[in-house]
Amino acid sequence: MRDVVRMRMNKTRMRKAPGKVVVMSMKTTGDGMTTVDAFLAASATLTGFREEELQKTGLVGSYLLLIAGSVGDQPLQGLVETVAAAPDLSLLLAAAERDPELAVLARAVAHLWFTGVWSPPSGLGQPSLASPQGYSQGLVWRSFGAVPPGTAGPGHGSWSSPPRPVGRGIPAGSR
Repeated sequence: MRDVVRMRMNKTRMRKAPGKVVVMSMKTTGDGMTTVDAFLAASATLTGFREEELQKTGLVGSYLLLIAGSVGDQPLQGLVETVAAAPDLSLLLAAAERDPELAVLARAVAHLWFTGVWSPPSGLGQPSLASPQGYSQGLVWRSFGAVPPGTAGPGHGSWSSPPRPVGRGIPAGSR
């Protein structure tokens, strides 16, 4: 079933119902991007990582479900549309200044991608680990080329080798 859901994520969005997962078709935006694609594009802008790198985490669908389930479709769609409409960071920052709720949601989405922890905006719940893979796939580790502690042993005697140069994990063009 998981493979079927992954194949369908480009054209649909999943919504979690108590005790089951229901797959629902989504409307496309005016430029033909699905909500999943638009969420991925917005996430890339908010994090500074390329879409391909975010896809490699395997968390796009589960993060989309989590956020939409926590804040609702309209605030999430508002964020995605605002990010898509801002051709550069200065316009996005200006939009965030005009709409503090948008800024809080944008921060929460970026925080989720970097740490794997969802901190719902506006007191909608307690911070929690978004998924079992959220910690190990957090972008914070990739941002400086590290392996998340406790997820993979570096191997016997690894302490005798110098550490990797800082910056190898930083995406090209993101800084």
